[in-house]
Amino acid sequence: MGVAELVAGLVEELPEYPDLRRMLDLGGGPGLVCTTAVARHPRLTGVVCDQPAVLDVTREEIAAAGLEGRVGAIPGDYNTVDMGSGYDLVWASHCLYFVTDLDRLFERVLAALNPGGVFMSLHEGLSDENTQPEPVLLSHFALALEGQDKCFEHGEIAAALHRAGFESVESRDTDLIMGKMELVTARKART
Repeated sequence: MGVAELVAGLVEELPEYPDLRRMLDLGGGPGLVCTTAVARHPRLTGVVCDQPAVLDVTREEIAAAGLEGRVGAIPGDYNTVDMGSGYDLVWASHCLYFVTDLDRLFERVLAALNPGGVFMSLHEGLSDENTQPEPVLLSHFALALEGQDKCFEHGEIAAALHRAGFESVESRDTDLIMGKMELVTARKART
């Protein structure tokens, strides 16, 4: 099973799943997560937000999936671009390494969500003085050598979501091929 299928399965586990109508895939790269989730839900539409050069590939993937009418794109840096609003779900997976202000980004995500909306993040959650899980550290080694050594400590994303004002924040470990990841699910208040 690929990561996109795994993520779509995680989305389907949400109690809100039957009522989801609009999804934002933040830093979604080629859009495989968004297109897979949308393809598996008959009433869900999606938007992928990423850099303009990346979205050339994203649009090809959207077309290949036959989802041009249901998945769109927002070009730009998620730190500053208008990401829109009216989302029931915002997904962020292995993309928050370039955030300039995590609290501010999560405040913007909270504002973009509908009441009762859900934010999900799948990133590493390093522990034991940032020495575990070892497979995750090894997968980041090449990036660290290039000076891109941002990793998240276990609980770091959840704490920032609490500070941003999400009503509830849950965290659990999820196994991926590259090792154990931290899945964080945060919900906006319904009122």
